[in-house]
Amino acid sequence: MHQYLRAIGFSKCTQKKDIRALLEYAEKDPTTCLAFEDMSESCLLIEKTFGKGMGIRFYGSYDEYGNLQPEYYFPYAESSLLSSTEKCSIERHTDSLAYSGMIEDNGMGISQIFFVVNAAEYIRKESRSGHSIATKGISLNALSTIGEILLPVYKKEEEYAKTKSSATRRGELLEAARNGDENAMENLALDDMNLYQKVTRRISNEDIYSVIDTSFMPNGLESDLYSVVGEIREVETITNRLTGENCYRFVVECNNLLLTVTINEMDLLGVPAVGRRFRGDIWLQGTLIYE
Repeated sequence: MHQYLRAIGFSKCTQKKDIRALLEYAEKDPTTCLAFEDMSESCLLIEKTFGKGMGIRFYGSYDEYGNLQPEYYFPYAESSLLSSTEKCSIERHTDSLAYSGMIEDNGMGISQIFFVVNAAEYIRKESRSGHSIATKGISLNALSTIGEILLPVYKKEEEYAKTKSSATRRGELLEAARNGDENAMENLALDDMNLYQKVTRRISNEDIYSVIDTSFMPNGLESDLYSVVGEIREVETITNRLTGENCYRFVVECNNLLLTVTINEMDLLGVPAVGRRFRGDIWLQGTLIYE
């Protein structure tokens, strides 16, 4: 996952020696150091922030000589945005301390699988209670290494209202279809056929991104990688305190789902602004929010 280091301002950190030096720097001057037990084994989480809501975290343990042995690391970006309150399923990776989460938002039509950023907190809460911990919500954040800015699609006020009404109706149909409602399944199939016909008619004379204003699609074989198109709601610039590189962070609305995207300034084509759209490939991360 070293390729996503550039998303938080480490574009020149590409070699193993660079990554090793970065982890040693974080170990000597951590922002947060958290000890916890996993399967009766003592573990350590070290976090180092390099800008507002972004940094690196790594898990490790001390050997018999008192040296910290990192197990794995990952860059992260976080925000206070509440993206979803849907029920979340959480599962551990088989080969590490990493966890993945999954939510099913009816407005999206597909499951969103994400990398859990605050897994150490989840492990501590789970070990204390002895059972799985329910979440109040999920804050979805993403790192991107390639993206571009698109102009918005012009819509009248009544079109915005119609789009929102259609999204609400589709969400209700999806929920009913999951519960076995055959009429809902038929209506969804008819809606998809009608949408396909409309897109087919327009695509011969119009650009694809003037027909489809937002999208959220899996990208590649890994479950937490996606290609997205969404409308920008907020924009801010964050500077990596160590490298001096600037990163953009913007809140993107994609199929009625809000997520925060962080990308290096040099990897973004175009100038982001509220109302414009972002198109790019992302690694989806999530922060579990508890009661």
